[in-house]
Amino acid sequence: LARLIEVGLGYITLGQALSTLSGGERQRLKLAISMAKKGAIYVLDEPTSGMHLADVENLLGMLDRLVEAGNSVIVIEWRTRERHWN
Repeated sequence: LARLIEVGLGYITLGQALSTLSGGERQRLKLAISMAKKGAIYVLDEPTSGMHLADVENLLGMLDRLVEAGNSVIVIEWRTRERHWN
C-alpha cells in the first residue's frame, strides 16, 4: 500500500478492474510492483508515457529517491523538455 501511495495511486480501490485505469496509472502500478522486488537496477522505458504532466514531477521525485537509496535507475525517455536528466 505504501508503494501505491508513493507513486500517486493511493486512491485505487481493492478489486478495481485494470480496464478502469489510464495509461499513466498502469505505468505507475507497474513501477510500484517492481519496487517491491529486491533488485537494485531499474530500467524504465518511457515511464511517463500516458501520464499527466502533474504526475510526471511526482514520478521524477520518486526516481530521485530510488537513486538516493543506492539503486541504479536507467530511464529511456523521449519527452525531455520538462526536465533535463543528470
